[in-house]
Amino acid sequence: MEWPWRVKLKQAELHLRRYAEAASAYLDEANVHLEYPTDPDAGTIDVVLRADSPPPGLLGAIIGDILHNLRSALDSIAWESCKKAGVPAKKEREVYFPITWLPKDWPKESKQKLPNVPASQLAEFEYLQPWYYDEQARKLDLDVPYEHAKQNPLWQIHSLAKDDRHRTLTPLLARINGTWLGTPEDVSVRIVNVFPGPWKPDDVVMRWGIDRPEALERVSPAGEVTLTLRESTDLHASPAQSELASMIATTRSALQHIEIEVLEVVTREEMSELAKLSEVYRQAEEDVQVHARDHGVWDMVRFERSEALRRVRDEARSRWQARSIELFG
Repeated sequence: MEWPWRVKLKQAELHLRRYAEAASAYLDEANVHLEYPTDPDAGTIDVVLRADSPPPGLLGAIIGDILHNLRSALDSIAWESCKKAGVPAKKEREVYFPITWLPKDWPKESKQKLPNVPASQLAEFEYLQPWYYDEQARKLDLDVPYEHAKQNPLWQIHSLAKDDRHRTLTPLLARINGTWLGTPEDVSVRIVNVFPGPWKPDDVVMRWGIDRPEALERVSPAGEVTLTLRESTDLHASPAQSELASMIATTRSALQHIEIEVLEVVTREEMSELAKLSEVYRQAEEDVQVHARDHGVWDMVRFERSEALRRVRDEARSRWQARSIELFG
C-alpha cells in the first residue's frame, strides 16, 4: 500500500536533490569564494567573503518544499494513529504530530494533538521527542541544558516549517570548516581578530597575523564557503544540505518507528527478517574486506575467490535492499 507519509517523504528527498543542484549552480555562477588580501606592513592576512550576487529566492522556496513535506509526513502518520484509535469527529482538526522541546509541555501537548491515542502508544511518540534522551541523562544527574533539544533535527523541522509559513527561508552565506593557513615550519601564525558575524559578501571575517611580515609570500591560506539555513556567527556553520539531509533521515526513522510500534504497518516479524538479511550482508561485506587485506600473493585462485566473495556480497545487499523497499517503500 502507498501510505501518504511515505509519498511525502519521497517528495522531500526529491526536493533535496533539486536543492543540491541549484545550490551548486549558484555557488559556481555567483563566484562564491574567500579572498585573502595581505598587509605587508602589518604582517596580516584578511579572510574576506566574496559573492557576485546573493542566493536566489528559488533556494529558499525549495527548502520550504522540503520542510512542508517533512512536517506533512509526520502529521499524516499522526492522523493515521488517531484514526486507528478512533478520533472524535470534533477533534479531527486538532490532530498533529506533537513536537516539544520541553518535557513539561509533553503531557498537555500529546493529549491535545493525539486525541484518544492510548497511553502505551503515546509513549512511542514520546520516545521520539527532541528532549527524550536529554531527560534520561538528567535522571542520571547529568547537567544537560534544556536548550540542547532545540538542536534536534525534529525540532528544527517543527521550528523552521513554522517560520516558512510566514516568510521564505533563503540560505545565507557562511564559512564552513573554518579557514586555515599552510605555513613553513619556521613561520608561526596567530589569530589577530575574528570580526562579529553574521557575515555578508565583502565582509572581513577574520584576520591572521604572521610573526615575520616578509614571510607572507610563503604562507598558503585556504577555506570553504557554503550555504546555511540561518544566520550564524559560527566559523564552522553546518551546510544547509547536510542539515536538511539529517532532517529527512530523522523523519524517516520517526515514521518507521510509528509504523512498527503503533500502526503495525510493518510487523516485528518482518523487522526481524530484515535484520537477518542486514546481518548476512554485513558479514559478506566483512568477508570481502578481510580477503582484500590479506597480504598474500594475488594469483588466479585468490582473484577468483575475491570475485566469488564480491558476488555473495552483492547478492546479499540486493536481497536486503529489495526487502527494505518492500517494507518501507
